[in-house]
Amino acid sequence: MRGNSSTPLDHEKRFREAHRSNVEKVAEEVKQGKLDDKIDNFCSLHDISHDHLIQQIKSNRIVAACFAINPNKQNFYEKTAAKHIRNIAGVEKFETLPNNALVVMQGAVLDRRSLRAQGGTAIAKTIDFKWEYRTATFFASHKYTKQEGGSQGSQYKDLQIFIEQARDTTLRDTFFIAIADGAFYSGQNGQAGVSRIERLKALASGDKVFACRIDEMEALMKGLRIQGSGR
Repeated sequence: MRGNSSTPLDHEKRFREAHRSNVEKVAEEVKQGKLDDKIDNFCSLHDISHDHLIQQIKSNRIVAACFAINPNKQNFYEKTAAKHIRNIAGVEKFETLPNNALVVMQGAVLDRRSLRAQGGTAIAKTIDFKWEYRTATFFASHKYTKQEGGSQGSQYKDLQIFIEQARDTTLRDTFFIAIADGAFYSGQNGQAGVSRIERLKALASGDKVFACRIDEMEALMKGLRIQGSGR
């Protein structure tokens, strides 16, 4: 059953919910022996008895949280985005693609393995999602970037290159979307008065290649003129 895709996607609220769920699973994971190595290492490092730590994990939520899986290690943001897109009315045959399965290069969609076998170039950019909407095929690159620092600049650059590689496509009824989520893309691009998301939108062709927040996708797709779909 499809959800309400018009509801704004609060990534951080969903992240906190996912982490709480992981914390609640810790006691059962301890019982099943799934955390034995992690607990043994912790006891050895901090000179704490195994039984005392187990007792604390079961009775103290803060201690349990130290042993919960970080949702980042479960591809949380990718899975959240995938679920949101899948729930948009009209989206069919949605796929989260394996890492480096398909890439876009000079407007063409190619298999990464075949491209490498032929000595392909590194300018090809990985496609994260594929789906159908009305009679068209969509390919997307998705990044969720919280704030300044670390690898954020490289994620922003990846989206720019994705757009540049997709812009010259001649594929019929095929669209490419660079999805930029997170506070980082509201920050300044380096040009006065221009945010990073605005810069990405300006780089896109506005014909077959687009940049947007995930909350903007449904309206974007509804507004497209797709041949053979009656619009």
